[in-house]
Amino acid sequence: MFEASLVESTGRIRTRNKRFAIGSFLFQAALLTALLLTPYLYPAALPKPALTMTLLAPPPPPMRAELPARRAN
Repeated sequence: MFEASLVESTGRIRTRNKRFAIGSFLFQAALLTALLLTPYLYPAALPKPALTMTLLAPPPPPMRAELPARRAN
């Protein structure tokens, strides 16, 4: 973007390197895979309350008292 405005970098900066892009993508994919698979490979490291806690739905709200019906005059 600013390559044309800088004197020392006119035409010398090489910004596209396929090997670096592929290597970076593979490294990030491997890191993400390791982060996602760690809990499955080492379940003992997870906190015990999270494994034994059962999820329950909250109780329904209490019923409102029925109001007497008004008569239309």
